[in-house]
Amino acid sequence: MERQVRVSKSTINRVLTEQLIGPFHIQPVQELLPHDLAARPQCSQIIQQYRAEDMDFHKKILITYESLFTRRGITNLHNQHVYADEKNPHAIRAKSFQREFSINVWIRFINNSLIGPIRLPNHLDGNSYLDFLQNTLPDLFDDLPLNLRNQMYFMHDGAPPHFARIVRQYLNEQFPGRWIGRGNNAPISWPPRSPDLNPYDFFIWDDLKQKVYSVSIENEEQLWNIIQNAVQELQNEETLKIVHFNFLRRIDFCINGNGGHFEHLIKSQ
Repeated sequence: MERQVRVSKSTINRVLTEQLIGPFHIQPVQELLPHDLAARPQCSQIIQQYRAEDMDFHKKILITYESLFTRRGITNLHNQHVYADEKNPHAIRAKSFQREFSINVWIRFINNSLIGPIRLPNHLDGNSYLDFLQNTLPDLFDDLPLNLRNQMYFMHDGAPPHFARIVRQYLNEQFPGRWIGRGNNAPISWPPRSPDLNPYDFFIWDDLKQKVYSVSIENEEQLWNIIQNAVQELQNEETLKIVHFNFLRRIDFCINGNGGHFEHLIKSQ
């Protein structure tokens, strides 16, 4: 603007202030394709219909997800600052390493309980994911009441290992009519490109990674220990109630917005 109208930046700022015009951040959002605008509210409406019959339905969804934690961590340092009583401490943080390592972390969320973390293979495929579902997941149900285990819905996203035929066959056997995932043959089809509806994407992973990457990671063992401690800190009933609240709120926004973007209109509690 300074170059276009040939006046100083201070003059432009003064005029904007006088006109009560202020700066605002742009909200980054996931790209949506035309057919997403029908799939997103359709899934949201199904969840609302189930809640109309059972107000605690959303608490019976076993929401599972995995995310890769690397040594690099969060490399966007724009909002990271160092406060010091000297003129400039010239703080630095390494972001490129000769020796890399990563951990694929799985967590489950149901009712007001966050259980995990569990380490999965870094390169997950349909066979290794099925092995996890068959041989590891059942042991993680031991702390759940029997009536909840019999009524719960299994939910995961549309990652390629989740969509493998052998995985879908297993879910149809173990959770007949009670799983949420990718594809039209899922009992409840989860819409693609919808991180704004997934509690892990709009809260859990972001919160965990902020905690994990608050320190420099030196080795894989340290990374795993920090991840475990961060999950334990997040295991707070009041916090998880807020996650449920925002999940239902976002479903309402999705329906009222006809499946379009809504994160620029909503602020998580």
